[in-house]
Amino acid sequence: MSQGIAFEFLDVGMGDGTLIQLPPWDSGPVWLVDFGERGSPFKIPAGDATLFLIDRITLLSKVRGFKGPFIDFLVLTHPDADHWNKTGWLIQGFNQNASDLWHTRAGWPQGTKLQIGTLVYGGEWGKYQHADQNLAALIVSVTKSFWTLADGDHDVYNTVSDTIKPRWVYNAGNPALETKIYLLSSNLPAKSGGDNNPKSIVLMVDYRGAKVILPGDAEARYVEPYIVGNYPKSFLKSMALKLAHHGSAYSSAPQFLAAVQPQVIFASGDRRWGHPYCNSISNAWSYLGSTVNRWYSCSKSGSDSDYESKDVPQNVCTNLWYVVTNPLGHTAKAPDGSMKTAPYGLYTGVQWRMQIEPDDKYYLSHTDQWPVP
Repeated sequence: MSQGIAFEFLDVGMGDGTLIQLPPWDSGPVWLVDFGERGSPFKIPAGDATLFLIDRITLLSKVRGFKGPFIDFLVLTHPDADHWNKTGWLIQGFNQNASDLWHTRAGWPQGTKLQIGTLVYGGEWGKYQHADQNLAALIVSVTKSFWTLADGDHDVYNTVSDTIKPRWVYNAGNPALETKIYLLSSNLPAKSGGDNNPKSIVLMVDYRGAKVILPGDAEARYVEPYIVGNYPKSFLKSMALKLAHHGSAYSSAPQFLAAVQPQVIFASGDRRWGHPYCNSISNAWSYLGSTVNRWYSCSKSGSDSDYESKDVPQNVCTNLWYVVTNPLGHTAKAPDGSMKTAPYGLYTGVQWRMQIEPDDKYYLSHTDQWPVP
């Protein structure tokens, strides 16, 4: 049995989704932080991400003895559609190609729906209802309990005791399994009114001192300085960071990166919408740990025409792995050894997995993709 924690940074294209398998990752609690995607002309595999989640949630639910598919927490960081609009696919078990997948693919009874233990969300629920009334009602119908956050809600640093009480704790006191989940920010300046992005729930997952920050669409204009001002740098220093707002130009400011000092960064983005930006990656460059050479892509200006593919020995883990820009296509050897040609405009994404074990080492892996630049 594994003792560690695992993060699956889903490739949904221009959107977001992270599955967390809490310790022990092969049989422990399951959190899903966001699941949505903004439309794109590229062949973005949000449907494939749904299939992955159905398979993984089924496996874990059966190991844990549940009579149907179940996740412990669904976190919707804020009301923007690209962070929650595909939750209906997952709950009802369908994608763009098939329906009733909880039954036909996973073997649960016909009409099975995903059940959710607790829902926590950024912003007002009324905004979700206004954006998609049917989807909001569907989520409520399969959720057992709701965790309500206040305006500007976050875990408070006690300057006297030099401690921060986490919002959620799993396996308290067990040195191999204990996991703390901190709420660093939410609902700025308030749940009602204003922009959605500053309302983003910002989570820090702390497993045995190895920390991973998931910031939703929190940006440098409001949220990042708010977090840096609320906590000591020693607390914010983390092993890994998912770049806020898909690695946009309005996030991942130098001051925030200097506090977090991530060894590994992840970015969920899409070439069509200009994410991630190269400057967001550059701001984290000096903190990143080395690993094997591999490709990543980023945009200099946020345009879909100025992406650069780079081969670097750094822990830069973007979902955007490759886009065929040659009008004649790209010919490469496929995993089965045959030569295939990918057509112009093909988007090839990659799903990243980060696993942290009790030996305090982290392990990165990704889905095998084709073609390679």
